[in-house]
Amino acid sequence: MEHNNPMSREKSDEAMRGAILALKASTTWSSSEISAVLGLSVRQVNRIYSRCLKNGFDPSVRPLQINNSFVSDRLRSGRPKKRTEEVEQAITENFKRDSRNGEKSCADIVAEITQAGHPVSSTTVWKVLKDTGLRKSKPIKKRGPRSKMKESAAEPVPSPYALAFGRPEEADSV
Repeated sequence: MEHNNPMSREKSDEAMRGAILALKASTTWSSSEISAVLGLSVRQVNRIYSRCLKNGFDPSVRPLQINNSFVSDRLRSGRPKKRTEEVEQAITENFKRDSRNGEKSCADIVAEITQAGHPVSSTTVWKVLKDTGLRKSKPIKKRGPRSKMKESAAEPVPSPYALAFGRPEEADSV
């Protein structure tokens, strides 16, 4: 469900945070007036302003000095990515170094990369190769149905009931 209420916005970008700093420091506007103009909640305006003060912003300095460090996004916690630049480079080098060029499976590359100290999954290897445009150079040969299978498909198959009662003329057609 999409809300058209500008007050329901949860995130703010650096430009919005800079505007909050400039308006709070240079005007006599209250937080509720700034929130109405910028479309943020009063609580969010106050939280952003207090975080900028903690980051070193001084509202009494003239002219105003708003640095990127005051309004930039904070580092986020979470699981570190296994797909780093170093891992991507190791995967592509392993693929290109292969003398059979393109005949290695993702599992083969995973085994070699893991031995080199980069534990990744075969899905990660496949995504890296796909994103870098590398793929197998040797096409996969697909076989069609064998001739015996073609011939047997054309013959009628007797039903088990017809065979049990000795009536071979009652055969099911395929």
